[in-house]
Amino acid sequence: PFSAFADLFNPSKQQSASLSGSAAVGQQVVESFIAAINSRADPATIVEFFSDDVNFVDTSYYNPIVGKDELRKHFYLHAGSSALSTFAKTTDFSAAAIVVDDIVSVAENGKSKVCVMYHLTDDDGNDVADTTAISFYNVDDDGKIVSAFDVTEPVSPKPGDSGLKLLKTVSNLIGDESIVMT
Repeated sequence: PFSAFADLFNPSKQQSASLSGSAAVGQQVVESFIAAINSRADPATIVEFFSDDVNFVDTSYYNPIVGKDELRKHFYLHAGSSALSTFAKTTDFSAAAIVVDDIVSVAENGKSKVCVMYHLTDDDGNDVADTTAISFYNVDDDGKIVSAFDVTEPVSPKPGDSGLKLLKTVSNLIGDESIVMT
């Protein structure tokens, strides 16, 4: 499992795996899923890219979405609220699009693992601030996404190490010296 993750970042293995067999199928499934979101396909159509027992984790929300029916409800209820949600045709981002910056796929035991780095653009094709994200997908040998994990960068202003400095200051005030900053 860890070796498959490491292979995502090993260029020598990427070239041989990214265009062959299961890896190519997985990458095509993920690219088609993103294209369906960009084309404003109905959520009932979009969930067909997923297995019945999909585990979909969008870190914009507290809980994972488990199962195709729950994912369909999520896409209908939260249209336009995160990059991997469907876009409502009447929102401010009605013409927003997901732009794939990089995509890598590897195959292992007939299944594929796909990593996508992306961002959003607005109606005029300009990059939308604070929308760079990375997603990991597992695609089974039937060409269905069985799991997805998506993380988007935090909104600006970025806190940097100011949170740690605040924590250190507070710990000094209450006398807890267990927090050490270097």
